[in-house]
Amino acid sequence: MDNLIIPICILITVLQVAHTYLRFLAFKKEMNQEDIQRLWYSVTGFAVLSCFIYYNILNDLVLSTITYKTLLILGWIPYFFIFLLAIPRHISLHIFVLGMSGIWSFFLYTLSSFILIIFFNDLHYILTTLLFTLINILLFVLLLPIERRIFSRLLPLEEFFRDKNIGLYIASLPLSIFIAHIIMTIDNTLLSSWEQRLSRFYLPLVFLCCYHYVQIAAKQYNEKKLLLIDNQQLSNEMVSLIEHRLMLTKK
Repeated sequence: MDNLIIPICILITVLQVAHTYLRFLAFKKEMNQEDIQRLWYSVTGFAVLSCFIYYNILNDLVLSTITYKTLLILGWIPYFFIFLLAIPRHISLHIFVLGMSGIWSFFLYTLSSFILIIFFNDLHYILTTLLFTLINILLFVLLLPIERRIFSRLLPLEEFFRDKNIGLYIASLPLSIFIAHIIMTIDNTLLSSWEQRLSRFYLPLVFLCCYHYVQIAAKQYNEKKLLLIDNQQLSNEMVSLIEHRLMLTKK
């Protein structure tokens, strides 16, 4: 079974790059071709490096559920910093996109565990880990049309997230939900209890609620901003009109 460690390392990397692709979709329309190439050169380079890092870790520590989960949980951090450097947008945008992709990945994680325990129960734990990661990737590919549609329209205007009163708070909400679920799954069990898996099936609803809430809030924010601009223009016109009348009166 030790010869399965290399495929597991590769599949973990592929899964992490797949969810990196979702974050890329959110920023794609604001990027030029040169920025896109630079981003993917960096992502590909680190992905290759991470395969060797994961192999050394699993080879030294022996593959266990807690080691596997740690690689999945912490593996997104370098990609997050790659995005920060390659896409110079407000950090609130990056935090929001990371949180939304995290919630989605956790939903796929839960769905994969359901499929695994129904169809592939009682396997060796190394083979279980391999199949679990592979099912995650297959689900990602099958749902790609939906994922593209949602994540390519995920971000509203950047000014909305730059607002000091609401921007960072709203951006942090999905990430907080994601981290809370991560904390609850840090144990040495790959497949959680049925109660835990069923409780996580509300995650798509949370995802959609966050998505629609941000879209509605951004629309209202933009409408208020346009109203303020219109009022300012009207005020300026009134001042100009009064000044003009005063000039006529003096004449």
